Amino acid sequence: MQRELLKVIVRGSEFSAASLPFSHTSVRYKKPIWLGTAPSKKFKVPPRTVIPENEEIELSRLVKNYKTYNKGILAYHAALNAKRSETAPEVIEEQKRIEHEDWEQSNFINNEWNAEVAAEREQRIAKMKEEKILTILAEKEAKELKDKEELERAELEIQAEIENSKTFITRDNIDEHIEKALSSHVDFNFAIDKNENVYQGLKSNPLNSKEVTSDQIAANN
Repeated sequence: MQRELLKVIVRGSEFSAASLPFSHTSVRYKKPIWLGTAPSKKFKVPPRTVIPENEEIELSRLVKNYKTYNKGILAYHAALNAKRSETAPEVIEEQKRIEHEDWEQSNFINNEWNAEVAAEREQRIAKMKEEKILTILAEKEAKELKDKEELERAELEIQAEIENSKTFITRDNIDEHIEKALSSHVDFNFAIDKNENVYQGLKSNPLNSKEVTSDQIAANN
């Protein structure tokens, strides 16, 4: 049918349906399901399949086994469901007893765990407390040592200031220091010979000046 249509389409052409440049696929016509059985097949009886005797015996055995196993499994699940749904007083009491024992066992294990955790916590707290006490004692000892060193240093500074205060100019000795400064002449000019002898005074005669040796300078300093 498709070839006839293609021939009509290419009418007047020398090409046939088989020599067209594209391919085509035949699709078998399928009757819709709502049209029912075809009149040609309405009274047609298909031949009965003949099964060998040995295969029929084996199939019968397998079917019986399947039914037996299926029946046993269904009976087992029915009994199991019935046991679960039992509401007899003794069953309820047994369930309560089992639940109570399970709760006591769980509570006992929980108490043991709590006791272990509490013991570990107490040991940890005691160790932290001991370390804290040692740290505080060490800090206290270090502070006391530092305070002692600062006190000693302050006392030394005070003693030094007391010694230095003896040379201070006060209202009582100011006249004495003024008189001493006016009467004493300091000449900062000096000369040194090759023997390290110091001769004071820029204009003084070295032969008449007083010789000052390096040992005397060191002793004075």
